[in-house]
Amino acid sequence: MLCDEQFDGCNQLLQEELRYYQPQKILFLTGFNWFEGFLTQNIKWLTKIDSESFVDAYGKLEIEGNIIDFVIAKHPQGKNESIFNDSVLASFNQLESPNTPLKIYQ
Repeated sequence: MLCDEQFDGCNQLLQEELRYYQPQKILFLTGFNWFEGFLTQNIKWLTKIDSESFVDAYGKLEIEGNIIDFVIAKHPQGKNESIFNDSVLASFNQLESPNTPLKIYQ
């Protein structure tokens, strides 16, 4: 299958982009089923959420010593924007120190 043939190259490209850009946070809008398998060697820890939340998982990646907070959320299309945003922010806040919560700016 084409997806299987392209997977390793896509995973390597994603790793290279993370090395180059060195982000502090990443939001994957894929759901866990599409994320699964990517960056497995870079995951420091991962918490899966087994509920009807818009967020499937969150954790930390390590790419060449750079620690990256990440959240895996379901695709936002057709979702209540306010509830979706609150869910994603709550997950990122789980990864932050207790004194520095993230906020939405509108």
